Amino acid sequence: MVFPKSVVYHDVNKPDWMTIVKENDALDFTFEIVIEAMNKIRFNTDNVEAIVVDLPKAFTDTGLTVGDVNALISFIRFSTDKIYVTISGSGTDVYEIILPQGVSIAEIRKADGTLVPFAINMATNSVIFTVTFSSDVDLVMVLQNINKMVSSALSSILQVSLIIYVFSMVYNVVVKIPKEIGLGG
Repeated sequence: MVFPKSVVYHDVNKPDWMTIVKENDALDFTFEIVIEAMNKIRFNTDNVEAIVVDLPKAFTDTGLTVGDVNALISFIRFSTDKIYVTISGSGTDVYEIILPQGVSIAEIRKADGTLVPFAINMATNSVIFTVTFSSDVDLVMVLQNINKMVSSALSSILQVSLIIYVFSMVYNVVVKIPKEIGLGG
């Protein structure tokens, strides 16, 4: 894959899967998605107040082959723990980004470390957040990907197993004490 890859949407080529609320209905909107690297995406907007964008479908629209789109989604699902997003726009905009299946967001932070409040729409596997612009906004989306979930589950299982083992050892010792001092039969 060679980066960057991009696609620009306007009123005339807006796909059915994208929803736009314009700042000014009389003007055309522009929404550009630039894939700068495997885990770095840029959104450039003009006349966009709110948007719902299906990221996997947008990846396909950038001209990537089906194999490249699958490789990109697999990389996001299994290999990276962060997606870096830069957004250019004006005013205050609301974004709903439909994520690839198997990917969920653990937190969103601005480049300065400030947490960005967000909501999850589990019906569409999307993240919803608001951005207020004074200049470009750089966000870091920390992923809760499958590897982290499996690792966390294994860690929990190991902790529970260790606790059970310790309790059984303590129980065995407590049961032996009365027998050793002649209280048990």
